[in-house]
Amino acid sequence: ILALIGFVWRQATSQKYKTQLNAMEKINIELYKSNKILNLITDNLSDYVMLVDSNHTLVYANKSLSNMFGIPSNHLIGQSIQGLLKNSTARPLQNVVDSKQSENQLFILDDINNTVLQTCRIPLLNSDEGLSMIVASDISSTLKDEYQKEKTMQQAVIMLTKVLEKHDDYSAEHSARVKQVAVKIGQALLLNKTELFNLELSASLINIGKFDIPCEILQKTDKLTDQEQLIVREHISHAIKMLEGINIDNQIIQAISQSCERLDGTGYPRQLAQDEIIPLARILAIANAFVAMTNPRPWRTSMSQATVFDLLINDQGYDKKVVLALYSHIENNGDIKFKCSYAENQANSALA
Repeated sequence: ILALIGFVWRQATSQKYKTQLNAMEKINIELYKSNKILNLITDNLSDYVMLVDSNHTLVYANKSLSNMFGIPSNHLIGQSIQGLLKNSTARPLQNVVDSKQSENQLFILDDINNTVLQTCRIPLLNSDEGLSMIVASDISSTLKDEYQKEKTMQQAVIMLTKVLEKHDDYSAEHSARVKQVAVKIGQALLLNKTELFNLELSASLINIGKFDIPCEILQKTDKLTDQEQLIVREHISHAIKMLEGINIDNQIIQAISQSCERLDGTGYPRQLAQDEIIPLARILAIANAFVAMTNPRPWRTSMSQATVFDLLINDQGYDKKVVLALYSHIENNGDIKFKCSYAENQANSALA
């Protein structure tokens, strides 16, 4: 009887282990298939792809990630983010895994040629291990190209404003003051970095078309005649022709071309109205009018900034949201103190 019991127990135990082994074998086959599928999908991507568990340990790495670290993919498995990267980079990446959010994040890999990565976290459903897929793109060259483009535009703007200064220093100084006001409005409106950059360049170039207007008209001490005003209004078309021939962002050209338009359709040169006028042009229009009215001319005195605000807020041609942003800045910081000269404006500019 004892022998029979022993035999039955061994058979049952053996069967249990066989069942467990079969289950483990199936799991291993599934894992192998999953890795094979992942390899087929991700190894042809230039992006870096990794699977990371809740302990910040890599459980999968594609070929691009392997090449970046110079470590075979199978040797990356089991390594921690902390062990692979400097703490300054590892900590933010660990935070991405912990946050359970998928927003894009930027990281600079100091130890890998200052590579700039844009990462996105993709949570994996039905994952007991809390796995996250991290996909990272190398945007170093893109940022470098954008930086070079910005530098080229800055240099072009500086060159053009210096040319305008030699032709008519008042127009150059007026542009510098428009830029000063426009940037303050843009900051009050919480424009992003790119929008502020384009706004500053647009304001700096708002009068560039006046280079083709005769000096005797621009520097006239009496009020302009109707015919002379028509000639001055051509500065917009002159500016467009000039800027289209150089490497200037189209949004900047568009902002300048619409800077004399009005929301009620009474502006020039195309009588645009309402949504036809882009936000940057609306800011330029108000900054331009504000500077013109708060600074004296030979044929008229200057107005106080409070008086100019009242005129602008009651004028249907100007965007009230933008006027209120200007008013908010003045209320919080006092009257805008203009730089004494064009040269001083340039010295304090982001373009210098």
